[in-house]
Amino acid sequence: MTGQSDTPDPDELERRRHWFRWYTDTASHNSTLRPPRDRAYACPCCGYRTLLERGGYEICSVCFWEDDGQDDHDAHIVRGGPNGTLSLSQARRNFAAFGANRERDLPHVRDPRPEEHPLQEEPRSGDHS
Repeated sequence: MTGQSDTPDPDELERRRHWFRWYTDTASHNSTLRPPRDRAYACPCCGYRTLLERGGYEICSVCFWEDDGQDDHDAHIVRGGPNGTLSLSQARRNFAAFGANRERDLPHVRDPRPEEHPLQEEPRSGDHS
């Protein structure tokens, strides 16, 4: 940043453009997208069936992960975007450890309802049915 101005310098603008191009390309080509259906989809973070669609930026009420379409194929990558500096893999470990994708999100989560428990015959993420 230059001086007191809110206008970023040219190098910072280029870094932001580079990240934005990378993020939109990743979101467009590497995301799991599924349309709404009668039965909820499993959250890619906690595995509970809380999402009405996949990749629609819906926030899971059980773990507070925002579903940007990230899934097993790139779970280790920190995409940025709505989940900030958290990879899906780290969010899963956090959920297993303390019940939310981040500790600061604990006030926003709830216990899963019986109908939200994962079905045994379907995978946790990327459910194709």
